Amino acid sequence: MSRHLLPFAALAFTLFFSVVTLYIREHASRNIPAKLALVLAAVFILSRGLLQSDIPFNAEKIGRAKDFLVFKKCLLSLKDKSKDKEEVAINYFRNPFVRYYTHRRCLAVFHKPGLEQLSPTPRYFIFMPYNDPQVMELYGYLNEHYTLLFQCNSERFPTLFFKKKD
Repeated sequence: MSRHLLPFAALAFTLFFSVVTLYIREHASRNIPAKLALVLAAVFILSRGLLQSDIPFNAEKIGRAKDFLVFKKCLLSLKDKSKDKEEVAINYFRNPFVRYYTHRRCLAVFHKPGLEQLSPTPRYFIFMPYNDPQVMELYGYLNEHYTLLFQCNSERFPTLFFKKKD
């Protein structure tokens, strides 16, 4: 949704400052405080937008972007190992970017009974460990019925990639 709104927000921002700039040129060309107010408003809006964005411009955000690239590399590796029509299960509710990079249908599965109800169970499972009894039960099930393909050493997305045992 945000990528659809961004062009309109940029257009509205540009239009607003164009109108204000034209007004100042025509009605307050010698009015230094009015010009200064416009420049300060533009700097304030741009800096607030930059600080709240995910654009990697400082060390922390650059680190997060590099960390995501580690996870992206793992997703692309799964894409190479799997076939086009195969499904991938994942225990993470924000999975559209996983679907995007793997080019596979992703199923959100958060506990063992949910995985057992699937028929057939997915050939691949992306497991994101976190401290929850149901997740630990799911991890036990995965260890019994799946083989660990590889592990992603991302700080934000520490994941285990499993393949169903034959």
